[in-house]
Amino acid sequence: MRFIHTADWHIGMGASHVSAVAEAVREARFLTARRIMELAREERCDFVLIAGDLFDSNAVGDELVYRVLHILEEVAPTPIYILPGNHDLFSYDSIYQRKAFLDPPAHVHVLSEKTPVYILDGTVALLPTPITQKRSEMDQMTNLPETPGAEYRIGVAHGSLRIEGKYQADDHPIALDAATRGRLDYLALGHWHSYMEVNDRTIMPGTPEPMRFGDDGGYVALVELRSQEAIVEKVQVNTLTWLDHDWELEHSADIIGARGVWEPRLSEETLLRLRVSGYSTSEMDGELQELANWLKPRVLHLELDTAELWPEVSEGELQHLTAPHPFLTGMLSDLARLAEMADLQSGQVAAGRDVGQTVDKPVDTIDSNTMDIVTLKRLLDEIDGDPVVIQHGIRTLAQLIREEVDT
Repeated sequence: MRFIHTADWHIGMGASHVSAVAEAVREARFLTARRIMELAREERCDFVLIAGDLFDSNAVGDELVYRVLHILEEVAPTPIYILPGNHDLFSYDSIYQRKAFLDPPAHVHVLSEKTPVYILDGTVALLPTPITQKRSEMDQMTNLPETPGAEYRIGVAHGSLRIEGKYQADDHPIALDAATRGRLDYLALGHWHSYMEVNDRTIMPGTPEPMRFGDDGGYVALVELRSQEAIVEKVQVNTLTWLDHDWELEHSADIIGARGVWEPRLSEETLLRLRVSGYSTSEMDGELQELANWLKPRVLHLELDTAELWPEVSEGELQHLTAPHPFLTGMLSDLARLAEMADLQSGQVAAGRDVGQTVDKPVDTIDSNTMDIVTLKRLLDEIDGDPVVIQHGIRTLAQLIREEVDT
């Protein structure tokens, strides 16, 4: 017996976070849905399970509903079983109460009740747990009914796995050992958008078409059950690729040369978020903008995040900024002395520091605006004598002063 387990299609999602290309993102979900139907035909699957959130909400328009049903018709007569999730929950105003689903194609079935559904001549029992309320603290996989005569028991549920720090108590929690407790041969889950394999019998396939940066989605689970064994293949089906890349700039960074690294990974079906951090000069800023201009026509969407990119501070500028403020001058002096102490501690000679090197005082000098040597040594111990931390402190001080001057 072979089937496809998928979930979280979220047809009708708004995609406001990428509003300029929202329509393309929404359209991609239909292309991926067709790809799943093609896979079901090619693999000669006995049925398809959609474990919740086929639709993004119960307010999705009828036109989209019929468009989805038309795509599902492509795999007929292979049965398709749909579980209501927390976005398209089975309630009085459920999308599954509409005319389109009251008289659906003969092979499309909504698992709207928590009762066993026997398929494949009674050899397989589906044990669905449809969502009927938005939030719940109840573990829906408890007290599963007996299924006399069935050779295989397959649970179908939508909710959060009880992984400490990753779930909320009222988000339809499901125990990690639910498959064992319920004597299930397979537990088909939905809800989280990244692929997760708890074990070979408990799978959360994630959304087959990623919804945002950070989703490790784009897959379905192709499952084969035989002789009390579940064989699961993770199959990639996504249409769009969401690339998320962190880039910490250094002085030696070849920003323009990065084109050669990026080009093989880009296409008009790529959404790229480039999060740049570190410190840059005005020249580097210009090169980064040139890179962005080069990237934009090569991708569907580019998000350049420079929130953690700080302007590099020159020695002269730092002196100029702190000169009117004796307290700030003292702070700079302390940082520079810490840097000198770190060099001495590591056996290095301070030879031309980027910033802060202009404060030329003996290490044991004390004045009204600087810390005493004992305090400085304690601070140095707290940061393990790391000069990078000190340099970051100098740069942060410069940035704070800049912001104060600008306001």
